[in-house]
Amino acid sequence: AKIQVITRILTEALGWNHKDISAEQKNENGFSDYVIHMDVSPVFLIEAKRVGVLDLKTKSTTRGHFKISGPVINPAIRGVKQAASYSLPEGIPLCLVTDGVTWIVFLPWTGSGKYTDKEAIVFPTIDSVLTAFTEFYELLSKEHVQRKTYRVIFDSVHQNLLTLDRMLVPAIDQSENHIVQKSALAFDL
Repeated sequence: AKIQVITRILTEALGWNHKDISAEQKNENGFSDYVIHMDVSPVFLIEAKRVGVLDLKTKSTTRGHFKISGPVINPAIRGVKQAASYSLPEGIPLCLVTDGVTWIVFLPWTGSGKYTDKEAIVFPTIDSVLTAFTEFYELLSKEHVQRKTYRVIFDSVHQNLLTLDRMLVPAIDQSENHIVQKSALAFDL
């Protein structure tokens, strides 16, 4: 799956260069299969499994959103947790678990609650990747990862409305917001 499918999709379909891809990178919790870099910063991590290992519990053949700790992703939860354990200490913002056929894309850190309580975007078959290729491309292509388009996509999936999740406060306290007289030095300058 790694050489015949995953690497080819990354380089031929998603626009990544071979120099952007690190394989078998050592980290605190083991070795991650792929870490994709933008310049020197890691931008997403891929945990690769053997073909057929990610036997999701859904009959759907189209792209969907499924709760990570739910019954659909449960057969792949070890791979999901493994990817999260590799990415969290490194601060990698996006994770992917795949066997070359099934693609599970998720955020290991969401800022509000545990990542396992959130939804992943799942492409259960290669046909679902082809059918929803625009979203697949916007999630994982070099061009869109650089723009962080995945944040907007996951914002709509998680219904976070990231721009409104914190109370707005003024930059200057109201008591300090008044006209100040010029000092003698400022007047002379």
